[in-house]
Amino acid sequence: MQQEGVFKYGGRTSEAKQLFLSGECAIMTESSGGLGDVLNSGLDFGTGQLPYYPEAEGAPQNTIPGGASLWVFAGFSDEEYKGVAEFFNFLSQTEIQARLHQESGYLPVTMAAYEATKQSGFYEANPGRETPLQQMMGKEPTDNSRGVRLINLPQVRDIQNEEIEAMLAGRQTAQEALDRAVERSNEAIRQALGL
Repeated sequence: MQQEGVFKYGGRTSEAKQLFLSGECAIMTESSGGLGDVLNSGLDFGTGQLPYYPEAEGAPQNTIPGGASLWVFAGFSDEEYKGVAEFFNFLSQTEIQARLHQESGYLPVTMAAYEATKQSGFYEANPGRETPLQQMMGKEPTDNSRGVRLINLPQVRDIQNEEIEAMLAGRQTAQEALDRAVERSNEAIRQALGL
């Protein structure tokens, strides 16, 4: 597809979004958190479910969560942790979560914010904006749809990107890319575990 010009690799992060916003490509896959930029562009666009193989057992399955997270590191004073807790409490308020979700596209972290958004008529006025939530909550989560829990994830993700990029550049087959990604990723995990 890439050789025929039907597919164009847009990069590891949000570079592909620029190809979409400029009109160079007609379809892209993107995090729900990227909707804010698309909305601000003024483009007339639509959203849809991610494709899946209907013959796969349990299909379609929930989309896995990923993306933005807030982390608190060790080593601060009790007073500083109280400030962090107050900030998290503020962010968790229904009206704050609903607003962040509606303006950015990121998913709300509470059901109350989702229900408030739904009751406000936001999804009716903004078709497709509920799609990411429906993909996340369509079924009971499985062990494989709860999210990625992997030591050394940033390095593993870089390894996988490197191997896919080498394949797209014609330097290796898809099978070679997958095999090398597994081999190199397993080594990065072993190193992180001290094995």
